[in-house]
Amino acid sequence: MESYGVMQFYKQLGQEIQENRKLAGMSRRALAQKLGLTYQQMYKYEVGQNKLAAHYLSQIAGHLQMPVAAFFDEVRAERKIVAEITFREI
Repeated sequence: MESYGVMQFYKQLGQEIQENRKLAGMSRRALAQKLGLTYQQMYKYEVGQNKLAAHYLSQIAGHLQMPVAAFFDEVRAERKIVAEITFREI
């Protein structure tokens, strides 16, 4: 049984960033350049391989013209679903 861990949080957060970036019509490379990051680093954030610093999340939200909290609404919903499934398995 796997619980919802830190890296799962960053993976889900990265997925939210990727989805919202695509909805905004922005490429990964373009967003990385706006943040002063490499394409590879942006990729690692989007797949949850690396932990994303709060100041980058704030900048990403600004570039995508959305509130930072919007990223967490989906992450919280996913975490709740995982917790409910885990609880049922116990």
